[in-house]
Amino acid sequence: MDVPLISVIVPVHNDERHLAQALESILAQSFHDFEIIVVDDASTDGTASLLDGFRDRLTLVLHNDTALGPGPARNRGLARARGRWIAFLDSDDRWLPRKLECQVEFARTHPGFGVITTDVRWFNGEQVLQPSLKQVYPIRSGMVAKYLLRDNWVTTSAALVPRALMAEHGDFEPIVSEDWMLWMRIADRHPVYFIDDVLAERRVHAASLAHTRPDHVAELLANIERFRDLVRLPPGAIENAAARVCRINAWSALQELNPPLARSRVRRGLGYQWCSPRLWVTGVVALLPAAVLRAGRSSLRGLRRAVPGAGRPG
Repeated sequence: MDVPLISVIVPVHNDERHLAQALESILAQSFHDFEIIVVDDASTDGTASLLDGFRDRLTLVLHNDTALGPGPARNRGLARARGRWIAFLDSDDRWLPRKLECQVEFARTHPGFGVITTDVRWFNGEQVLQPSLKQVYPIRSGMVAKYLLRDNWVTTSAALVPRALMAEHGDFEPIVSEDWMLWMRIADRHPVYFIDDVLAERRVHAASLAHTRPDHVAELLANIERFRDLVRLPPGAIENAAARVCRINAWSALQELNPPLARSRVRRGLGYQWCSPRLWVTGVVALLPAAVLRAGRSSLRGLRRAVPGAGRPG
């Protein structure tokens, strides 16, 4: 059997509603030298039946007996991958037809990059929620570890990574933001390239919003602390990033009319960066009662935009 240039790994757990669109977007690619490995992470809905309908067009379908999470599911696919390059597509996301073609074209003429990623459009159903990552994050190419520490703009479903580097830098860990941890390890040693074209679409819905979990901020801060030993960063970078995570998620709590949670996140942020004016402004707003915040919700959104960096997701 011929060895493909790219292995596409698709983890899925109870997502029969969206999986067909994801698979069809792979099969519609203008570049065809790839294999498709789907890892069914112990789905209990109709995912297995749906995969049966695609079986003659998929290279390999793996089934987990127990749900391990997206990171370990991707790792199982990686262990069976044969391609020189690895691409990932989450089961609720989609690719545009020239996604792989554009990445391979760049990779062939620019060897040495650790991750080749693309611009991404956020959507839900037929509604475009964010047409471009560039409207949310300050994105650049090159040695970008210190910038990825502030904003993870490498979307897993948009990334193309040499398989050799995946072996060198380790698998996805079974933790929150497992993709961010991997991109940071790679970006510490290798340049990252951002293709300035929307070539992937990320579906945003309740199940995809990690910040709604009560322990989300604590998990992010634990990851940031781990970067002290994993990644070479300038002095103060860890403290700046941790304070920023606390501030952004405090604003999210205010938008959800939860001032006590916002105050708790501000206090954590001040533990990292006591003299941050942005944190103090956020803390003052968090002293307002929920009833006042509810009545002035439109003003709150305006104030959030007025505080630089407050409106970006964490």
